[in-house]
This record gives sequence, C-alpha cells and structure tokens, in this order.
Amino acid sequence: MQLKLTSLPFVTPSHSVRASAMAAFIAAAGAMAVVGTAHAQSMARVWGANLLGQASPPQIVEGVTAVALSTEHGLALLPNGSISGWGANTYSGINFNYGQTVAPSDLGACKAIAAGTSISVALRTDGIVRVWGKTDSYGTKTIPTDLGACKAIACMSNHIVALQESGIVRAWGRNDKNQCAVPADLGACKAIAAGDDNSGAIQANGTVIMWGSNASGVCTVPSDVGASTAIAIGDRHGIALRENRTVRTWGDNYQGQLNVPVGIGACIAVAAGNYNSVALQVDGLVRVWGNNTQGECNVPPDLVGVTSIVASGYNVAAVQAKSFIELLSDATTANAALTTANAALTAQLNCGDLNGDNEVNGADVGLQLVNYGPCAPPEVSPEVAPVAAPVVAPKIKGTRKESPR
Repeated sequence: MQLKLTSLPFVTPSHSVRASAMAAFIAAAGAMAVVGTAHAQSMARVWGANLLGQASPPQIVEGVTAVALSTEHGLALLPNGSISGWGANTYSGINFNYGQTVAPSDLGACKAIAAGTSISVALRTDGIVRVWGKTDSYGTKTIPTDLGACKAIACMSNHIVALQESGIVRAWGRNDKNQCAVPADLGACKAIAAGDDNSGAIQANGTVIMWGSNASGVCTVPSDVGASTAIAIGDRHGIALRENRTVRTWGDNYQGQLNVPVGIGACIAVAAGNYNSVALQVDGLVRVWGNNTQGECNVPPDLVGVTSIVASGYNVAAVQAKSFIELLSDATTANAALTTANAALTAQLNCGDLNGDNEVNGADVGLQLVNYGPCAPPEVSPEVAPVAAPVVAPKIKGTRKESPR
C-alpha cells in the first residue's frame, strides 16, 4: 500500500484576506504551528473633492471605528469613544471653520457620529445626543428637551434625525421642506437616514418610508424595494440595502446614480453622495457609481478590507481595517507557518499511517506525539551509501515492541 503525504495549501493575498481568516484556515487545515493574528490599526480613507481639506484625514495612531462626512469636514470615531476632526479650512478668503472639527472637552465617550453643514453630531454611549459647530437660524444645535436615549443619528445640511431606543424617530433643525415632519403613523423603526431636504426611516417590518421634498420622486419609494435593512439619501435619489443583500435605487438618475453595476456582489452597507451611490460588498470591496466630476467614483486601488462607508456631497469615505501591504504580510506570515507545518509532516514520514486513512498527515503526527513520542529519523550506515534509506521502526516509549528489521 502506498501512503500519500498530505501537504497544506499555500495562501495567496486577495481583497478578502483577513488575519483572523488566516488563523482559522490554518487551524482547519491541521497545521502544527500557531500563527498570531496581526492587530494593525484601522484607518479613515476619504476621496473626492478636497477644497476644504475634507479628503485629508490625519493619521490616527489609535485606529478608527467609524467616519462621518459633510461637504466641509470629516470626523472619525476612535476605539476609546473620542472623536477626531479635519477639514473646514479657509478657502478663497472664506473661513469655514466654526469649531465643528473639535469635539467639546466634556463630550464623553461616544458610539456614533454624523456631520452636517458646519455642525457635528455625536451619540454618546449613554444614548445622549450632542451637537456642536455653527449656530444657525434653524435651531439645529437645539436638541429637543424631551429627546429620549437614542441608538442612531443621521445628519445632512441643517437638520438632524435621531432614532430613540424605543424605535421612535425624532427630527429637528431646518424644516422648510417638511424634512423634520416625522409622519405621525410611522411607528417603531430600526434605521434612519437624512438627505438635504428630506428624511427616511425603515420600519420594524423592513418597509422604507420617506418624507420631505419629493423632487424627482425621491420620497416615492417603489413598491418593489421590499424589506430593507439600511437606506441612504442623495440630493434627489435614494438607495436601499434589502434584506437579501441586494441594492435598490430610485429617484433622479441624471448622473447615472441609479445604475447599479452589473455583477455587484452581496452587500452589507450603502451610502449616497449628491449624485452618486455607494455600496460595500461582503468581501470588503467598495463600489461607487454615478457622478465622477471630483473623482468620487475612483475608488483607491489599494482600498481593501473595508468595514463601513459614508458619503456626502462629492466625497466618499471608508473605514479600512488594514492596508493591502498588511494583508499581504498576513498572507506571508500564514504561508511561513504552513511551510513549517509541511516540513514537520515531511520529517515525520517514518511515523507511518497510525489512524488507517492511507495518508501520513498531521493527524498521524499528533497520535505519535501523544502516545509514543517523537519519531526517530531513518538510520543510514555511514560506511555504505545505500541506494535507498532503509525504513526503521520508530523508537518508542512504553511497552510497544519494535518491528523486526
């Protein structure tokens, strides 16, 4: 009977490589080595218009868990719940900085962020909403006194939408298009969104409801959208992530923002800029379509391993878990471990097929080490070079007898 040595396959880096997946892969393959999972820090990536520095986030050594964008500035939520901001620079002699990039010193730890025109919004871990930045005439910074603890926030231009823990939706700020007039019969919801002149929510049963300006039919949600888990609103178009992970768009299509790419994969998140749409596939790849006058559809070629996305105006942002170089390093580390494991299997050829599956592999090595100790190397006479090295039975521990030579 001829035995086959089972080798472990090598790993090639791809867009979907993750360090944890590597570790799981090695464990599943039965490798005789342990690989440490890398703990590289995630980062904020922004592309598109950059007149005010909104596409130039600083390097944040602590890592990033979420990002938010307005047409003027950006925010990043750090793992410790603090917030870092950028952008809102002076342009053509006009100062766009109203303090929206600097979080209040007494803010406390936060769990979500949002950004609007010259304002920033944060949701603290205790459910309290805080707003800072420019004081406008719409009362955007004036949080309703009866606002309960919240679990989600959304902001665009000059109004804010909040989802209370109870599922009740609240909105305040600019209301000239009834964007803050939450329908009385809306009921409990599980997700919210804010557009320039409108707002949206997903009811508990997955139904998408929109209110405010209905320019280009953005508030007329098609009946075939179906049950959804997330929505986003552009200037005059909407995009929904359905429960089956497909994407559905409606409203204005002047810039092709409704033309979902053929072949797009299953998705886990959606976002919308003024005239483009964004989707995050389950493999961590970002897809953008529609207007590209500021390069917002030019997804960086090294953008992989994305965990979340946002868009605003002519910008798109993403949280990238790791850079391609780090993913490549993960693959290299995993392959080194597999090389070691395969070498160990090769060195243990003399152990034989201990479990009777007609293969000499990691399972046999494990049985040998647990029950009998390490295998002995082949014994070759130093005086005579044999044509083939004789097979020698392993030197064992315990009472097992050696086989006759």
